[in-house]
Amino acid sequence: MTAFTETQLDVLTEERLQAENNEATAKRLKELGHPAFANWRPAAGVPDLGATATERLLPAAQAEVSGTTALDQQRAGVVEGMEGLGQEDYVVPRLKLKHDQTKDPDGIGISEIPNGEWYMSTDPGGHSPHKRVAFLDIRPQRRFALEGFNETLRQVQVEKLEVKYRLDIPAKDKLGVFCHSLDRVTPEPCVDRDGNEVHTGLNNGKCKGCPHAEWRRVGSSRQVDCGILYRCLVVDLDEGGPAWLEVNGSAVRGFKSALTTLQLKVRRSKLPIWAFGFTLGSTKKRNGNGDEFFVPTFGRPEPHNDDPQDYRDLRASLLGGAE
Repeated sequence: MTAFTETQLDVLTEERLQAENNEATAKRLKELGHPAFANWRPAAGVPDLGATATERLLPAAQAEVSGTTALDQQRAGVVEGMEGLGQEDYVVPRLKLKHDQTKDPDGIGISEIPNGEWYMSTDPGGHSPHKRVAFLDIRPQRRFALEGFNETLRQVQVEKLEVKYRLDIPAKDKLGVFCHSLDRVTPEPCVDRDGNEVHTGLNNGKCKGCPHAEWRRVGSSRQVDCGILYRCLVVDLDEGGPAWLEVNGSAVRGFKSALTTLQLKVRRSKLPIWAFGFTLGSTKKRNGNGDEFFVPTFGRPEPHNDDPQDYRDLRASLLGGAE
């Protein structure tokens, strides 16, 4: 008899109870593509948990390679000779959108990617105009980034800040973010790339009421120094690997719309956010100076065919069991 873990048994039990006690829920889960309800029939009222669920859980129950499960190896992309490595031995790359201004400091081929395409920071060769991802975690933050492209604008910006706060702001290659908050409530101390503290936090340690977080009109546009940033942990649904995705600037409005739709679908289905996939794309725009740039786009969240429990486990392994 296969020895399933308590977590795996809980999943099977929960799925069976949902189907037995609420036929409408079972039907809805089947429509949404929940793997455990793939063979569910209204007449029986119970999903076929035999072949489908057992085959799905057998590898995780039986694998014993250096203390890792089959899921650990699958998500880490284990190949022969690397069986003893776990997720903690790998770097989680950043999923980024290529622009004209995107730098390639290590010369790994980023400069050869067409503008407006997505790529992983550790594997630019896998670039594509679209990426299918599921969100594992979404954290709203704030960030006051200094001008990074126009040296003249940066100099003016830095001089104003040095006078206002009586600070010595490091050079461009030493400091890119002047202030940030991990929770949109409390600003964090600012430290440059050499580990030197620039300041201990602006506005008496509170984001609320900070002048840099207030919108102002400049010409025909509205601007803010310290804008909203969403730091997201995602999984590539086509390749299975995790990545960090940051959403800010012009992409925030479209992302909020996508989050609203996702929230409604999660509430209706009773499934976690990682049970739904998004197709990332991009659209070309121009700023007031006529410079071309690309803004991320987010398709409608749709259920995917992967087991949500797999992604719950992956999320826990990357975030230290956070729920």
